[in-house]
Amino acid sequence: KIIVKEVNIMTLSFLRMSIATIFTGLLILIYNKNLFKIEKGELFHYVRIGLLMAITFSLYVSALKYAPVNNVALITSLNIIIVALIAWIFLKEKLTSNQKIAIPLALVGLIILNPLSAGKAIGNMLAMIQVIFYSLFIVFLRKEEKHTKIGSVFYFFLFATIFLIPFPIIYGIGNVQ
Repeated sequence: KIIVKEVNIMTLSFLRMSIATIFTGLLILIYNKNLFKIEKGELFHYVRIGLLMAITFSLYVSALKYAPVNNVALITSLNIIIVALIAWIFLKEKLTSNQKIAIPLALVGLIILNPLSAGKAIGNMLAMIQVIFYSLFIVFLRKEEKHTKIGSVFYFFLFATIFLIPFPIIYGIGNVQ
């Protein structure tokens, strides 16, 4: 009898993404089989978004291992501001007056949180890096929203799963008895 007491955090990211891929694939098969067809030009976008998705979820799970949940939650809530800034740069979207007020306030809140405090710095830094990758992920999704269809979600999950395949191989599945 094999019992898995603790799953490795990186393997957990792979397992979650695999389940999402299988589930969306089955739903799409039921809904419309033609949704699996992709054009050559779409492949790069699926790979890019899948990579960003894999990095984002892996960093989030890792941050939760090294920092308290409340720190990670507060830091990841900054993604709203970072998305606005990245969309302003890449998508040429204008910042609203509310965003212009919220950005400095959020930065002050981050300073008060003191994410570089001893003992929690690794987890907090992982959470801040995750915010950047998540924000890029959201901005690229917004950029592609005009060209994507429901089948795109399957490919996003599929490529994220492919990028996460090495983690269970490298780190193992966890504490097995």
